[in-house]
Amino acid sequence: MNIYIITGGAGFIGSNFVRFLLKKEKESKIIVYDSLEYSGFPENLYPYLKKENIITPDFGKDAYPYRKRKKKKGKVIKTDSGLKKEIKKFINSDEGVSLIVGSVTNRDILEAVLEFSNKVFHFAAETHVDRSILYPHRFIFTDFVGTYFLLDVFKELHGSNGVFIHISTDEVYGEILKGKAKENHAFYPSSPYSASKAGADRLVYSFYKTYNIPAIIIRPSNVFGERQFPEKFIPLSIMKLLKGEKIPIYGNGKQKRNWIYQEDAIRGIYLIYKKGKIGEEYNLPGNIEIENIKVAEMLCEISGRDKKTAIEFVKDRPAHDRRYAIDGRKVKEMGFDYKWDFESALKKTFNFYKRNFSFYNTILEEKETKEFMKKWYERG
Repeated sequence: MNIYIITGGAGFIGSNFVRFLLKKEKESKIIVYDSLEYSGFPENLYPYLKKENIITPDFGKDAYPYRKRKKKKGKVIKTDSGLKKEIKKFINSDEGVSLIVGSVTNRDILEAVLEFSNKVFHFAAETHVDRSILYPHRFIFTDFVGTYFLLDVFKELHGSNGVFIHISTDEVYGEILKGKAKENHAFYPSSPYSASKAGADRLVYSFYKTYNIPAIIIRPSNVFGERQFPEKFIPLSIMKLLKGEKIPIYGNGKQKRNWIYQEDAIRGIYLIYKKGKIGEEYNLPGNIEIENIKVAEMLCEISGRDKKTAIEFVKDRPAHDRRYAIDGRKVKEMGFDYKWDFESALKKTFNFYKRNFSFYNTILEEKETKEFMKKWYERG
């Protein structure tokens, strides 16, 4: 029986990966570790997660001093011994997934959780470029400092045993105007988000080189699909269309992105976990390169809205990279291929948000989300 620890497992890619694992390895146990800060939700793990398997440890101290505490979820545990007892109980149960609510900047909780497995998939991160421009400190603490704590605890408990899968991003390479970036391409991050991820990426590699941590680094391109927080381009555009509002497009909308549907991305991550080499880095590109404005127009067509009245151009964001492009030969040689074309996956994604409109509209109407949207889109 495999026991996995999935950081950020209640967020977008992480929760979809958990759902994939539960189907792929029916005997495995999955410990999700997620702060539920704002973009992670227990609902992303339903119906596999039962409410009695949601645990909030209330001990130790976060290194991140800016975090606003939300109402505690599930069972509240005051000591590390109490948390370990709950995890043992879960492992001996018939359940497949448990959720530990905690920050990657809380070393005390990490030490208690990582004692139970040396198979770690590190998805946890602040990921929205726009937010990183307004709140860079959050990204430095979560993406970089949090990754350091996770690596250091792994080193102390497991050394060179097991596997540490780090989910990075194609944005670490920065703007690629010609050709495609291979895994050894230099890093030129343009935003606080991509810089924090670049730092974490190199920190993971340094722990592999210096301490022999069994790390593998994966750099996906833009992932889209079900359960993505509706601040990102595709789900935000869908929700705007469903609400009868306009899609905001930065600048002239000619920025090009390489998109990969979440099901393909997750299969790629699992393939690299199974066949990849310790210490290696792997790009995981999508199968389409397309301008943002074209994506918006496709969504208008899917929704039945007129693109002439459903799209508005807004002030471009600072240091907006015009193009990302990564070379995927390494994963292709491992046997990776795509099951979804972009248009079909886009329609599937649209229909998901249409079915779950109430849930995601509630998120958009929350005070924190509305304050961010107002502050960002009305900036001078």
